[in-house]
Amino acid sequence: VLTAAARAVLCQIAEEMTMPKEVLLDCLQEGEAFPGACLRVCKYAESGKAGSIGKVSFQPHTDTTFITVAACSMEPGLEIQDTHGCWIAPEQGRDKRDLLIMFGEFAEVLTKGYLKAGMHRVVRAPRPRVSTPFLVRALPKARIDTKKWLDEMRCNGESVPHRVVEVEDVTIQWLWARQGGWCRHYASFMTS
Repeated sequence: VLTAAARAVLCQIAEEMTMPKEVLLDCLQEGEAFPGACLRVCKYAESGKAGSIGKVSFQPHTDTTFITVAACSMEPGLEIQDTHGCWIAPEQGRDKRDLLIMFGEFAEVLTKGYLKAGMHRVVRAPRPRVSTPFLVRALPKARIDTKKWLDEMRCNGESVPHRVVEVEDVTIQWLWARQGGWCRHYASFMTS
C-alpha cells in the first residue's frame, strides 16, 4: 500500500512539474520496488510527568527523502511547521487508515525549492507513540538526468519549466551534497 501511494504521489509531482514520470521513477525504482526506501518503526516514550506533555522529544528536522509516507498514528505528537512558522498537528482528527505525505529534501532540491521539505518534530504525549514512516529515497549511486528531457522540450519549441534543476546524468548523492547535504539536514540539531 505504501509503495503504491508513494508511486502515485511521485507521478503527481512529475505531472505538476510537467516532467516525464520516468525522470523521477528511474532513479528511485528497480522493477516495481524502491530499493533505497525503508520502513522505519519509531517508538516515542510517554511523557511520564503531566508537566512534560507537549515538550519536544525529537527536534525539528526534514527528511532526506523525495517523499515520506506514513500512516497516521493514534497517539498525538507529530507536529509540522506551516508556512507561517506555526506548529500544527496534522494527525488530529484523522483515522489510522489515513496517510500523511511530506516532501523531503530531494524533492526540494530537484524542484529548486518549489516543493518544500516538511519541517516536523515530535512532542511528548500522555501515552507511548508509534509511527511507521516509509522513507522514499534513491540509492546514493542512482543517477538522474533532467537535461536530456529539458533539451528535448527546447528542440520541440516547448516552454521549459523553470522550477526543475538542470543536471546531466549525476548521482543523487552528488546532487544532494552540492546543495548542503548533511549540514543542512542537521542544522536544527546543531543550533538547539
